Amino acid sequence: ASTAQSRRYQRLAEQEREARTRAVGIRDFLTEAFASVEPGKSGKSATVYDAIKRELSNIESEFSDDPATQGELLYTFGRSLQSLGELEDAKVSLERAVKLTTEFKGESSEEAIEAMGSLLAVYVDLGLNDQVIPLAERAHELAMAMPEADDLLVLTTLSNLGAAHYQLGNDAKAIECFEQSADQAKQVLGEDDESRIETLLNLSDALRWNSREEESLAIAQEAYDISVRKWGADSFQVAKAARAILKAHDEEMDVEVPVSELQQLVSRVFARELGPDHPDVLDWRLTLAMEQVHASQFDEALIAIEQLHSDYARVLGENHANSLNTLTEIGRIHLKTGQYDKAVDSFEEACRLCEAGTPEEHPLSFRAHVMLGNAYRVDGQLRKAIAVYERCYKVAVESRGPQ
Repeated sequence: ASTAQSRRYQRLAEQEREARTRAVGIRDFLTEAFASVEPGKSGKSATVYDAIKRELSNIESEFSDDPATQGELLYTFGRSLQSLGELEDAKVSLERAVKLTTEFKGESSEEAIEAMGSLLAVYVDLGLNDQVIPLAERAHELAMAMPEADDLLVLTTLSNLGAAHYQLGNDAKAIECFEQSADQAKQVLGEDDESRIETLLNLSDALRWNSREEESLAIAQEAYDISVRKWGADSFQVAKAARAILKAHDEEMDVEVPVSELQQLVSRVFARELGPDHPDVLDWRLTLAMEQVHASQFDEALIAIEQLHSDYARVLGENHANSLNTLTEIGRIHLKTGQYDKAVDSFEEACRLCEAGTPEEHPLSFRAHVMLGNAYRVDGQLRKAIAVYERCYKVAVESRGPQ
């Protein structure tokens, strides 16, 4: 028994040395990769993208005898590319990361499952709907089947599965996954665990999209109350829950804190914690602008969304989903205000950008093309409208079936 224990300690020590060596190698590689990147820049810097692309081509030669390090670097670069909006490059990097990590550490390893989670997010952003659910289900199955299952990893993959269903419009399945995850997290991690609060916020969103607004508001309020008790009224967690309350409520619903106070809280805390150019801050500004649209305050909303479109394009790139979405919203405002020629220009630009990298069947691309058809129709350009509608019909039939 003593000899066996000694061997076990030797094996653990060797694994620790390998991990330490790998960490130093990754640190040095990343330091050299980003040495040329200008400091102080945020968002999509061309130098950051160029550095990542350059070093991706060097990974295999630099670490030819170390597939584990290759996998970790590909995972890191893939996530960076995703945040820059370079989804096709992110997809290639993360697919290689999953493959290498699976080969070296096994498909059921924590590293492989985490890489699958990041790849899943890219598949969602690219609209690769036929690959999203199978990958999410596989990652969750593997997490549950691990010999020493990590509770947090199981809950994360279950939430990811719910998010995948949510993104594809499978609201009932999304709600089921989020409810299971929230209940299990409460039992395993406690009522006020941060990951459980995040799941509650996801559940609130799914319920809202399923037209269950009162339940959505109740869940968001629960997350808010717990967050206030645990982190304080001016915390980032409370601000996120406040945002969920604002999304869920309407004028006929009572909320415990005045709406204006919640709006001020979210704006102040998001800007403080994340900085003005963080995507979540930009998303919040879009939420406020869309409230102006719903209140028919079109002039104010147009100014806000045009500035947001410029900021999204600067921070995330003009082909990013959020940039395309704001461009489409600008077109919709022009439609609502009867400026049909400007609506046509906005939708044509959105469609052009979509065609540069977003699949036709992706919801954003499909929506932009349908709206372009609408703009052509009300602008009297009927032949163009018919051509766009026919194209959209073909895409819908091929990707979703004739029904």
